[in-house]
Amino acid sequence: MTRAQLVAMAERNRELSRKGEDQLVAGVVSVPAKNYFDEDRWAAEMARVFRRVPLTLAFTAEMPNPGDYKAMDV
Repeated sequence: MTRAQLVAMAERNRELSRKGEDQLVAGVVSVPAKNYFDEDRWAAEMARVFRRVPLTLAFTAEMPNPGDYKAMDV
């Protein structure tokens, strides 16, 4: 999907939200199960999403004091 298509979808969704309307589809939308198991897709998602932008892993309320930390596996 191109950037222009994504922007158009976002603008359409925003307009529908302002009107309090929903966009209905003609039928059931299915996602191929292979999308959840494909190694190339996983690698692309990791590179394009998770390694490209910062991940929010904690709230400031969880570490209110200087020196506080949160240990976790990500």
